[in-house]
Amino acid sequence: MTEQAHRKIVDLDEMARITSEARSDGRSVVLCHGVFDLLHIGHMRYFEGARAHGDLLIVTVTPDRYVDKGAFRPAFPDDLRLEAIAALSAVDYVALNAWPTAEETLRTLRPDVYAKGAEFRQVGADATGKMEVERAVAAEVGCRVEFVDDVVFSSSQLINLHLHSYPVEVADYLADLRGRWSASDASDLLERMAKLSVLVVGSTVDETTIEVECLGLDGQDASPKLRTLRESRRSAGAPALARHLRSLAGSVELLTLGSREELAADLPDVTLHCRTPSAGTQTRRRFVDVADGRVWFTSLTGSGFPADDGDAESADRAWIADQLTELSTKHDAVIVVDQGPNLLAIDSIDGLEGIHVSHLPDDGPVFPKIDLALWLGDLPSTPPSASDGRSLGSLARSGEARLRREDVEVEAPSFVSVGPPRLGWEAFAAVLCLADAVDADPELTLFVAQAAGLLASSGGSGGEASETSRRRLLKQLTSMLK
Repeated sequence: MTEQAHRKIVDLDEMARITSEARSDGRSVVLCHGVFDLLHIGHMRYFEGARAHGDLLIVTVTPDRYVDKGAFRPAFPDDLRLEAIAALSAVDYVALNAWPTAEETLRTLRPDVYAKGAEFRQVGADATGKMEVERAVAAEVGCRVEFVDDVVFSSSQLINLHLHSYPVEVADYLADLRGRWSASDASDLLERMAKLSVLVVGSTVDETTIEVECLGLDGQDASPKLRTLRESRRSAGAPALARHLRSLAGSVELLTLGSREELAADLPDVTLHCRTPSAGTQTRRRFVDVADGRVWFTSLTGSGFPADDGDAESADRAWIADQLTELSTKHDAVIVVDQGPNLLAIDSIDGLEGIHVSHLPDDGPVFPKIDLALWLGDLPSTPPSASDGRSLGSLARSGEARLRREDVEVEAPSFVSVGPPRLGWEAFAAVLCLADAVDADPELTLFVAQAAGLLASSGGSGGEASETSRRRLLKQLTSMLK
């Protein structure tokens, strides 16, 4: 980096001082803001056009931790993105932003002009809604918004076409998919999913993740010597699925056996129907290596649901059955987190899991038909009777994702790891269930569900997946389809 470019890179406090002095001297300040992941001719023309609207051009860059273009992004870390922009003669100063969007940046720097590309001129062009919020903040601080008309390129599209940030088989699959589906199609599907009322039924597992550092192997059996770094706790099982669903569906209710107090703290915007199980809540402790996400040990205690005691088991089963009968007809879809053929013998999501969606006719029994059965792992050649319904989905250990609906079967290379700790599995299941519930095209359904799983797994830490949100998922889908 040249000395001249190095001097242009400042922190936000220094940039605020510089802009204040410029305004005091009667000079007008223009702000550009963005990710600028792959600097291209479109960005250069954008900066030159923005510079024409004032005397001093400043640029703020989204930090790596806030880039929401999807998995494997940004392609270039923020220090290199700053350096590339600082090398441009049109730019006077560049700084790393401190927030996910430009709202607080506008309030801090108070520029005279906020310059954006022409693709943002039309109201609603930004599907995430961030541009409209930024327009409002600009008006609040007395800043006018200008749109720069020039050649438009997309960093995401260029990266997808030329840098292959995905594995080869996934990149080839996406290239083929782009010929049939657009970001608008994916957005329309998310809109349809957002209208659903969903009931999730299943057990609660009190899960503690212990992040550890491996200090080496000890003894003849090569047992790992582990040092505990930190612990985190969450409600797994059915609540984990509800956690992903709550920002994707219109409304989510959870029917489970577990602590109401703990579930309410974990899922404040989910309607709860729960009571403490007679056998006590099942607990799971996972020892996860911070270096590579490996799960060294998992311990499971407590029988969870149902209770082994005859009377207690009957009481638990009767309560679940009564609640399910009352609640099921009030929802568009019922998702049962189940292990084993008995839909009321619910266990944790572990091993061979099925997520079942059942659409319930007003005059029908509680489970008239299974509409979707979903497995983690290779499917048996003859699916069990519980999956004789309309759709059958899986994430196979051999590396494919499949969805079968009646006589139509689609498959794709798996975006989501099916090995421990299986990050992204619950997000994949949640979206697949919702998309199938609105009868979405099987190919689009499988793609969107896989994108959700990839997003959750890439955003996770400590062996845990990050929560799916509709806005982040739409950004992921848009990036992949460019």
